[in-house]
Amino acid sequence: MINIKTLVYFDLEATGLKSSGRPRISEIAFVAVNFEDIGELHLQIQNQIRNKNNQDFLFQIESLLPRVLNKLTLCVYPMATIMPEVTDITGLDNYNLTSQTRFDANTGDLLNTFLARLPNPVCLVAHNGNAYDFPLLKAEMKKASIHLGSEIVCADSYIGMKALFQNSIELIETVDTDNKRRQPPQSFSLENVHKHLLGCKPSRSHGAEADCLALLRTTAALGKEWLDWGENNSKLFSEYKAIWV
Repeated sequence: MINIKTLVYFDLEATGLKSSGRPRISEIAFVAVNFEDIGELHLQIQNQIRNKNNQDFLFQIESLLPRVLNKLTLCVYPMATIMPEVTDITGLDNYNLTSQTRFDANTGDLLNTFLARLPNPVCLVAHNGNAYDFPLLKAEMKKASIHLGSEIVCADSYIGMKALFQNSIELIETVDTDNKRRQPPQSFSLENVHKHLLGCKPSRSHGAEADCLALLRTTAALGKEWLDWGENNSKLFSEYKAIWV
Protein backbone atom coordinates (compact mmCIF):
# COMPACT_ATOMS: atom_id res chain seq x y z
CA MET A 1 0.00 0.00 0.00
CA ILE A 2 1.26 3.48 -0.94
CA ASN A 3 0.18 6.53 1.05
CA ILE A 4 -0.53 8.73 -1.96
CA LYS A 5 -0.37 12.50 -1.44
CA THR A 6 -1.25 13.71 -4.96
CA LEU A 7 -3.46 12.23 -7.65
CA VAL A 8 -2.56 13.36 -11.15
CA TYR A 9 -5.37 12.67 -13.59
CA PHE A 10 -3.73 11.94 -16.90
CA ASP A 11 -5.07 11.71 -20.43
CA LEU A 12 -3.64 11.91 -23.90
CA GLU A 13 -4.81 12.13 -27.48
CA ALA A 14 -2.88 10.31 -30.16
CA THR A 15 -2.75 9.50 -33.86
CA GLY A 16 -4.55 6.20 -33.40
CA LEU A 17 -5.23 3.20 -31.20
CA LYS A 18 -2.78 0.52 -30.15
CA SER A 19 -3.94 -1.56 -33.11
CA SER A 20 -2.69 1.17 -35.49
CA GLY A 21 0.83 -0.12 -34.93
CA ARG A 22 2.75 2.91 -33.65
CA PRO A 23 0.46 5.60 -32.22
CA ARG A 24 2.07 8.93 -31.38
CA ILE A 25 0.94 11.48 -28.82
CA SER A 26 -0.71 14.66 -30.12
CA GLU A 27 -1.95 16.11 -26.81
CA ILE A 28 -1.25 15.36 -23.17
CA ALA A 29 -2.79 16.71 -19.96
CA PHE A 30 -2.07 16.39 -16.25
CA VAL A 31 -4.58 17.61 -13.64
CA ALA A 32 -3.20 17.30 -10.11
CA VAL A 33 -5.29 17.31 -6.94
CA ASN A 34 -4.48 16.71 -3.29
CA PHE A 35 -5.47 13.20 -2.27
CA GLU A 36 -7.62 14.31 0.67
CA ASP A 37 -9.59 16.78 -1.47
CA ILE A 38 -11.30 13.89 -3.24
CA GLY A 39 -13.25 13.12 -0.07
CA GLU A 40 -14.58 16.69 0.13
CA LEU A 41 -15.48 16.65 -3.56
CA HIS A 42 -17.34 13.37 -3.00
CA LEU A 43 -19.62 15.08 -0.46
CA GLN A 44 -20.25 18.02 -2.80
CA ILE A 45 -21.20 15.64 -5.61
CA GLN A 46 -23.60 13.74 -3.37
CA ASN A 47 -25.31 16.97 -2.39
CA GLN A 48 -25.61 18.05 -6.01
CA ILE A 49 -27.04 14.68 -7.10
CA ARG A 50 -29.85 15.11 -4.58
CA ASN A 51 -30.87 18.21 -6.54
CA LYS A 52 -30.49 16.68 -10.00
CA ASN A 53 -33.80 18.08 -11.26
CA ASN A 54 -32.27 21.55 -11.41
CA GLN A 55 -32.18 22.74 -15.03
CA ASP A 56 -28.54 23.78 -14.61
CA PHE A 57 -27.57 20.37 -13.27
CA LEU A 58 -24.84 19.62 -15.85
CA PHE A 59 -23.24 23.03 -15.42
CA GLN A 60 -23.31 22.70 -11.65
CA ILE A 61 -21.86 19.19 -11.71
CA GLU A 62 -19.00 20.29 -13.97
CA SER A 63 -18.29 23.30 -11.76
CA LEU A 64 -17.60 21.01 -8.80
CA LEU A 65 -13.82 20.91 -8.61
CA PRO A 66 -11.30 21.26 -5.78
CA ARG A 67 -10.14 24.84 -5.36
CA VAL A 68 -6.50 23.76 -5.43
CA LEU A 69 -5.69 22.29 -8.84
CA ASN A 70 -2.42 22.17 -10.77
CA LYS A 71 -2.80 21.64 -14.51
CA LEU A 72 -0.50 21.12 -17.47
CA THR A 73 -1.79 20.67 -21.03
CA LEU A 74 0.49 20.36 -24.04
CA CYS A 75 -0.12 19.87 -27.73
CA VAL A 76 2.71 18.26 -29.69
CA TYR A 77 3.33 17.56 -33.34
CA PRO A 78 3.07 13.76 -33.51
CA MET A 79 5.53 13.11 -36.38
CA ALA A 80 2.95 10.74 -37.86
CA THR A 81 -0.23 11.06 -39.89
CA ILE A 82 -3.43 11.64 -37.97
CA MET A 83 -6.20 9.77 -39.74
CA PRO A 84 -9.43 11.66 -40.59
CA GLU A 85 -11.54 9.45 -38.33
CA VAL A 86 -9.29 10.39 -35.39
CA THR A 87 -9.54 14.08 -36.26
CA ASP A 88 -13.34 13.76 -36.26
CA ILE A 89 -13.14 12.61 -32.63
CA THR A 90 -10.35 14.79 -31.21
CA GLY A 91 -10.42 17.90 -33.42
CA LEU A 92 -6.64 17.60 -33.88
CA ASP A 93 -4.96 17.17 -37.27
CA ASN A 94 -1.54 17.57 -38.83
CA TYR A 95 -2.45 21.08 -39.98
CA ASN A 96 -3.53 22.70 -36.72
CA LEU A 97 -0.58 21.03 -34.96
CA THR A 98 1.99 22.16 -37.54
CA SER A 99 3.49 24.88 -35.33
CA GLN A 100 3.73 22.67 -32.24
CA THR A 101 7.03 21.10 -31.24
CA ARG A 102 7.43 17.35 -31.24
CA PHE A 103 7.63 15.21 -28.11
CA ASP A 104 11.30 15.66 -27.24
CA ALA A 105 13.59 15.78 -24.22
CA ASN A 106 12.33 19.28 -23.36
CA THR A 107 8.78 17.92 -23.25
CA GLY A 108 9.87 15.12 -20.95
CA ASP A 109 11.74 17.57 -18.71
CA LEU A 110 8.63 19.75 -18.49
CA LEU A 111 6.49 16.78 -17.42
CA ASN A 112 9.06 15.77 -14.81
CA THR A 113 9.36 19.33 -13.49
CA PHE A 114 5.59 19.58 -13.14
CA LEU A 115 5.37 16.28 -11.25
CA ALA A 116 8.41 17.01 -9.07
CA ARG A 117 6.83 20.15 -7.56
CA LEU A 118 3.78 18.23 -6.28
CA PRO A 119 3.52 16.67 -2.79
CA ASN A 120 4.69 13.09 -3.13
CA PRO A 121 4.07 10.19 -3.46
CA VAL A 122 2.41 11.07 -6.77
CA CYS A 123 0.03 8.71 -8.56
CA LEU A 124 -0.91 9.08 -12.24
CA VAL A 125 -4.54 8.08 -12.89
CA ALA A 126 -5.67 7.20 -16.42
CA HIS A 127 -8.77 5.44 -17.73
CA ASN A 128 -7.60 2.25 -19.48
CA GLY A 129 -4.12 3.49 -18.64
CA ASN A 130 -2.55 0.05 -18.24
CA ALA A 131 -3.34 -0.92 -21.81
CA TYR A 132 -2.73 2.40 -23.54
CA ASP A 133 -1.87 5.70 -21.84
CA PHE A 134 0.96 4.54 -19.57
CA PRO A 135 2.71 2.34 -22.20
CA LEU A 136 2.37 5.09 -24.84
CA LEU A 137 3.81 7.74 -22.52
CA LYS A 138 6.60 5.28 -21.70
CA ALA A 139 7.34 4.85 -25.41
CA GLU A 140 7.48 8.59 -26.08
CA MET A 141 9.69 9.20 -23.03
CA LYS A 142 12.00 6.37 -24.08
CA LYS A 143 12.25 7.70 -27.65
CA ALA A 144 13.16 11.12 -26.22
CA SER A 145 15.86 9.43 -24.08
CA ILE A 146 14.33 10.58 -20.80
CA HIS A 147 12.75 8.83 -17.83
CA LEU A 148 9.78 9.79 -15.70
CA GLY A 149 10.51 10.26 -11.99
CA SER A 150 11.48 6.93 -10.45
CA GLU A 151 8.92 7.16 -7.62
CA ILE A 152 5.88 7.93 -9.80
CA VAL A 153 3.15 5.31 -9.46
CA CYS A 154 0.10 4.66 -11.66
CA ALA A 155 -3.49 3.50 -11.23
CA ASP A 156 -5.90 2.45 -13.97
CA SER A 157 -9.35 3.84 -13.17
CA TYR A 158 -11.02 1.56 -15.73
CA ILE A 159 -9.80 -1.52 -13.85
CA GLY A 160 -10.52 0.10 -10.50
CA MET A 161 -14.11 0.98 -11.32
CA LYS A 162 -14.86 -2.49 -12.64
CA ALA A 163 -13.44 -4.00 -9.47
CA LEU A 164 -15.40 -1.67 -7.20
CA PHE A 165 -18.71 -2.31 -8.94
CA GLN A 166 -18.12 -6.03 -8.82
CA ASN A 167 -17.26 -6.01 -5.11
CA SER A 168 -19.89 -3.59 -3.81
CA ILE A 169 -23.49 -2.62 -4.58
CA GLU A 170 -23.61 0.47 -2.39
CA LEU A 171 -20.64 2.58 -3.43
CA ILE A 172 -22.42 5.94 -3.43
CA GLU A 173 -25.97 7.17 -3.14
CA THR A 174 -27.65 5.98 -6.30
CA VAL A 175 -28.55 8.44 -9.01
CA ASP A 176 -31.81 6.47 -9.40
CA THR A 177 -33.64 7.32 -6.18
CA ASP A 178 -36.05 4.41 -6.72
CA ASN A 179 -33.23 1.90 -6.74
CA LYS A 180 -31.06 1.81 -3.65
CA ARG A 181 -28.75 -0.88 -5.03
CA ARG A 182 -25.83 0.29 -7.10
CA GLN A 183 -25.97 -1.52 -10.43
CA PRO A 184 -23.01 -1.60 -12.83
CA PRO A 185 -23.11 0.53 -15.98
CA GLN A 186 -23.58 -1.08 -19.38
CA SER A 187 -19.97 -0.29 -20.23
CA PHE A 188 -17.04 1.25 -18.39
CA SER A 189 -16.18 3.93 -20.94
CA LEU A 190 -15.51 7.24 -19.21
CA GLU A 191 -18.60 8.89 -20.74
CA ASN A 192 -20.84 6.03 -19.68
CA VAL A 193 -19.54 5.76 -16.11
CA HIS A 194 -19.74 9.54 -15.70
CA LYS A 195 -23.40 9.42 -16.69
CA HIS A 196 -24.05 6.39 -14.48
CA LEU A 197 -22.52 7.93 -11.36
CA LEU A 198 -23.24 11.61 -11.87
CA GLY A 199 -26.48 11.55 -13.84
CA CYS A 200 -25.14 13.20 -17.01
CA LYS A 201 -22.50 12.76 -19.69
CA PRO A 202 -19.61 15.24 -19.76
CA SER A 203 -20.35 18.26 -21.95
CA ARG A 204 -16.95 17.78 -23.65
CA SER A 205 -15.05 14.59 -24.45
CA HIS A 206 -11.90 13.54 -26.32
CA GLY A 207 -9.91 16.57 -25.30
CA ALA A 208 -7.09 15.63 -22.93
CA GLU A 209 -7.82 18.19 -20.22
CA ALA A 210 -11.61 17.81 -20.46
CA ASP A 211 -11.28 14.04 -20.05
CA CYS A 212 -8.98 14.50 -17.04
CA LEU A 213 -11.60 16.68 -15.34
CA ALA A 214 -14.38 14.21 -16.19
CA LEU A 215 -12.30 11.39 -14.72
CA LEU A 216 -11.61 13.44 -11.60
CA ARG A 217 -15.36 13.95 -11.03
CA THR A 218 -16.15 10.31 -11.76
CA THR A 219 -13.64 8.88 -9.30
CA ALA A 220 -14.67 11.46 -6.69
CA ALA A 221 -18.24 10.18 -7.04
CA LEU A 222 -16.93 6.84 -5.76
CA GLY A 223 -15.27 8.49 -2.77
CA LYS A 224 -13.27 6.54 -0.20
CA GLU A 225 -13.64 3.22 -2.00
CA TRP A 226 -11.81 4.67 -4.98
CA LEU A 227 -9.09 6.20 -2.82
CA ASP A 228 -8.52 2.91 -0.98
CA TRP A 229 -8.40 0.99 -4.25
CA GLY A 230 -5.87 3.40 -5.72
CA GLU A 231 -3.54 3.15 -2.75
CA ASN A 232 -3.69 -0.65 -2.77
CA ASN A 233 -3.43 -1.24 -6.51
CA SER A 234 -1.03 1.35 -7.91
CA LYS A 235 2.28 0.30 -9.41
CA LEU A 236 5.47 2.04 -10.45
CA PHE A 237 5.51 3.72 -13.86
CA SER A 238 8.96 2.20 -14.36
CA GLU A 239 7.37 -1.28 -14.41
CA TYR A 240 5.37 -0.58 -17.58
CA LYS A 241 6.64 -1.70 -20.97
CA ALA A 242 6.59 0.75 -23.85
CA ILE A 243 3.74 0.26 -26.30
CA TRP A 244 6.33 0.37 -29.07
CA VAL A 245 10.11 0.62 -29.20
